[in-house]
Amino acid sequence: MSFDYHVYLGPYLECEYTLIPDQNVKWACGNKRCVKQGLVTRNKEANFCPVCGKLLAKQIEVIEKPNVDSWEVREEIDEVLTPIPLEYIELDSPYHIWIPNVTRDPPRRFYYDPRTDYCVEPLGRANFHLSEVVWLAETFMKEMKILKKHYKECLGQWGLLIYPY
Repeated sequence: MSFDYHVYLGPYLECEYTLIPDQNVKWACGNKRCVKQGLVTRNKEANFCPVCGKLLAKQIEVIEKPNVDSWEVREEIDEVLTPIPLEYIELDSPYHIWIPNVTRDPPRRFYYDPRTDYCVEPLGRANFHLSEVVWLAETFMKEMKILKKHYKECLGQWGLLIYPY
């Protein structure tokens, strides 16, 4: 499996969600003397532990998950904004990042590979980013109202995002 890295430069929405408890069911060996005790071992063919032979037990693990499913919200707003996939990025803060799913006029054209290249991209005026955050708020006002129904808080930001996709 490989990753493609995407680079986005511009305005985005940072939407804060809350964590809610959820249950994750796993099948594992329940034998306390087995080296596979507690480890997920179930596959399509076997219901028994491959080491000790005991029947696998259903174990319920309590986990926390976001209270918002970003992909369902994406469909609700007709994919005008799209969430960037953050499941491969370890973030300490509970946010979903939304970027516009539209072509800008004029489009930004630059290439950046963080492993091999350097990127120098002139950004123009000092308040250039502020005007783009205002553009985001004005252009996607209807979608932002929908996002605010689902999230605790949504803030317009501007920056360089590099993420695997």
